[in-house]
Amino acid sequence: MSEELSSRPEQRKLAWCFAMAIFVSAFLVFQVQPVISKVILPWFGGSPAVWTSCILFFQTALFAGYAYAHFSVSRLTPKWQGGIHLLLIALALYALPITPSPEWKPIDGSWPTLRILGILTASVGLPYFLLASTGPLLQAWFGQSFRHTSPYRLYALSNTASMLGLLTYPLVFEPAFTTAGQSQLWSLVFIAFAALSAGLAWRLFIRVNRSLDSKLPDSAEPSETTSALPTIGQRIAWLALAAYGSAILLATTNHVCQDVAVIPLLWVIPLSLYLLSFIICFDNPRWYSRYWCGRGLIVAAFLAAMVSRIGETLPVFVEISVFFVLLLLACMVCHGELVRRRPQKIYLTMFYQYCAAGGALGGIVVSLVCPYLFNGFFEMNVCLLVAYLLGLYVAVRSETTLDSAQPKTRKLAPYLLGYVGLLAIAWGQFGGVSNSAIAATRNFYGVLTVQDREINVPGEPTRKLREILHGRIQHGSQWIDDDLRRIPTTYYAKETAVGQLLLEMGNDRSLRVGVIGLGAGTLAAYGKQSDYYRFYEINPDVVDIARRYFTYLSDLPSESDVILGDARISLERESPQNFDVLVLDAFSGDAVPAHLITVEAMQIYLGHLNKHGTLAIHISNRHIDLLPVVAGLSRHLNLQWRHIPTRMDLGNGSGICEWVVVSREFKPLEMLVADREAARTLESKKELPLWKDDFSNILGALRSKK
Repeated sequence: MSEELSSRPEQRKLAWCFAMAIFVSAFLVFQVQPVISKVILPWFGGSPAVWTSCILFFQTALFAGYAYAHFSVSRLTPKWQGGIHLLLIALALYALPITPSPEWKPIDGSWPTLRILGILTASVGLPYFLLASTGPLLQAWFGQSFRHTSPYRLYALSNTASMLGLLTYPLVFEPAFTTAGQSQLWSLVFIAFAALSAGLAWRLFIRVNRSLDSKLPDSAEPSETTSALPTIGQRIAWLALAAYGSAILLATTNHVCQDVAVIPLLWVIPLSLYLLSFIICFDNPRWYSRYWCGRGLIVAAFLAAMVSRIGETLPVFVEISVFFVLLLLACMVCHGELVRRRPQKIYLTMFYQYCAAGGALGGIVVSLVCPYLFNGFFEMNVCLLVAYLLGLYVAVRSETTLDSAQPKTRKLAPYLLGYVGLLAIAWGQFGGVSNSAIAATRNFYGVLTVQDREINVPGEPTRKLREILHGRIQHGSQWIDDDLRRIPTTYYAKETAVGQLLLEMGNDRSLRVGVIGLGAGTLAAYGKQSDYYRFYEINPDVVDIARRYFTYLSDLPSESDVILGDARISLERESPQNFDVLVLDAFSGDAVPAHLITVEAMQIYLGHLNKHGTLAIHISNRHIDLLPVVAGLSRHLNLQWRHIPTRMDLGNGSGICEWVVVSREFKPLEMLVADREAARTLESKKELPLWKDDFSNILGALRSKK
């Protein structure tokens, strides 16, 4: 702490007020993001893209807040600054609570990103705008009040609070509070922040500090009052560095969390690394080394490019780690270079405004532009090339500083040679998602590919199997041969629980079957001419692929419908369908749509089943164990359930296919055959989780390592 801050008690108290207001505002910023995201996640099918769309909104709102702060400090007198901010605080308090109205629920799956932006603007826009403006605005006021103390370390403090808010949500607040409770707690802390911020604004409004009586403070240092306005080139550099940092954050999140491994809460790690780089670089310039970070980024970019070519042959942990190291080093370089280029504190709000604009620009490019340009997550390839060039630039600049006598060509030669190799590796990624892919498409819900594989069985002719993949997770397959194409495969084969159920129940009567999750349409293979099948699917690209590249739907001899949109919202708005069997097949992708497996959701399903109807829930999942969740719901609703695992060849190797069958009566469950060694009853488990619309705990459902 500087002598200026320690000289008088009132100055120390004022400095703590500034620090506390900035800390609390940043904490609330990264608490509101997961809170509001969790509320609207069910409305858009539980897609991981909801989170990246929310990040886009928050980056854009952050820019708006920073722009307001810059305008206020550069154009308004202190009295007006304080008065307008007091008015904004009052309006933000009036906008509470932040929970969006159910009227915002979409009627279909079209334009999800724009709908999310509209919902967030209406529900949390004003409070978030106020929080976003707090950092730069209060840092500017701090700089005016304490002329010998740099306000930039407060930016490191705000990012520390942001990381704390981000990490404590899944570990502390989500398991302990309902969604409504989280919103109420957030509002209470926001009120406390508003009171603290209002005190600082009121101090400015009544001109307690004489140095704040004009737009340019009397206490400003002569070197600052006469410093030149940052050049266009400097401002473009701020914009570009911030934009690239934001772009590689979202590109890495998309690639790792949707294409490599859709692991619950994995998105927290890249955002934490992004914030960590801000904390390190803005705390003190000495923490950023051009020499080491530049060279490290070159190596990381080269390794990531190689991993992107052979990723599926490596352990997932290795692949994820390489991309996360790349992200951290890229952000260290971006934010370290921003710190090296930061202006005098008189231009602090301008600097932050350009940084926020760059963050929003990177988000817009990755979230809105790239899905229309690419049919895969190819923005990661672009970021790899830029990372190498950026590392090359920083490394050469550091060498120039250390040894200016060394010829530049000698410095550039090894890097340019490596760049040629990197270009050859990374450019190959643009040729397509996979050499065996016959189709690829990308939208809000992720990347879908269709590919053919040859299956060799000893003593039998080679067969071809067509698969639909979401990232690397199979969501259905079909034999291409005409004599086999009506045979249900993988998780839906005749020996599985759903196969046994449909064959037994449909043996002597017509069936009405509902299916949540279309995939390739495999379950249509069980349809008879007198049956009725109704599929619910939120992703329009899945529907298009199922009809264009697979024949299950076209071969179905009975009447059928495909309802586009979130299944639960569709069922809420429909009259009772009187299903004999309702199949839930939406949980194998690891990004679990929790809203489809809550008490309220189960009550909706029961309303669409006839008196003897049965619910079949597919719970095969690599990371999440949903059996205790289904058991808890069944116990709460006084339903019968049975776990039916089946050992089988799933098309990509042997494994266990897991289904849970739920019914009002036990009789339909008795006929089902399960693998006795793998079947579980949970009889010894007295406490079972009970998921509701306002409470679900993904961390508590993670599978334990054996």
